[in-house]
Amino acid sequence: MDQKISQTYKSQNFDNRVNNAKIKYIILHYTETKTLKQAIKLLCSDVRRVSSHFVIDEFGNIFNLVDEDKRAWHAGESSWHKETRINDLSIGIEIVYEGEKSKRKYSDSQINSLIILINYLKEKYKIKQSNILGHSDIAPLRKIDPGVFFPWERLFKNKIGIWPKELKKNKKKNRDLSNKEFILFLKNLEKIGFNIINFEADFNMNKFIINAFHRHYLVDHLDKKPSYFSYIVSQEIIKLTD
Repeated sequence: MDQKISQTYKSQNFDNRVNNAKIKYIILHYTETKTLKQAIKLLCSDVRRVSSHFVIDEFGNIFNLVDEDKRAWHAGESSWHKETRINDLSIGIEIVYEGEKSKRKYSDSQINSLIILINYLKEKYKIKQSNILGHSDIAPLRKIDPGVFFPWERLFKNKIGIWPKELKKNKKKNRDLSNKEFILFLKNLEKIGFNIINFEADFNMNKFIINAFHRHYLVDHLDKKPSYFSYIVSQEIIKLTD
């Protein structure tokens, strides 16, 4: 990898991957801190007992906190495609960023470094594009990072992740879903990988899951009921899933 990875800081918050589990996911987080110093304090704390394999600071510098062959404690209670041992199966990357409340974009230097790091890891571990996810994807009931300002489309343009092709939002595509279409939409979310879906419940009972999908692919739909356009995008994501 062309970019230097610093070994300046090390976290003791890790253990062994169960049965030497194969790495198949990359999970992206934000630190919810203003500075690297605050992030390191959090990720190396023997009280909070959380960590990640890598952290990228405000200037795009990359730090390795936990060896890749070890299990960092970043995913918490989470699941994807019925798999629940996400920490065993993943590499966790934290980005120093205050969170959605800051209402600001990630810096170009951070995203440029992230792209280099992910492409390196993706090639090294043969990780599928559809397995590059946000914390909010795998833990939608409790997490929202990397947030609405995270540039998923920019990553896709750099051969990372999946993204729906350009779809023009006309009035028909923006209409409300019928009850039958709503169930089909929920089934699409399950096919994509989301869990904890209640097929017998309404939007409000499935809001966190639907928000996680919109947060990743259709930010302008956040906190809104899914539209027919949401359904079309979910269909497109399934087609792109490798």
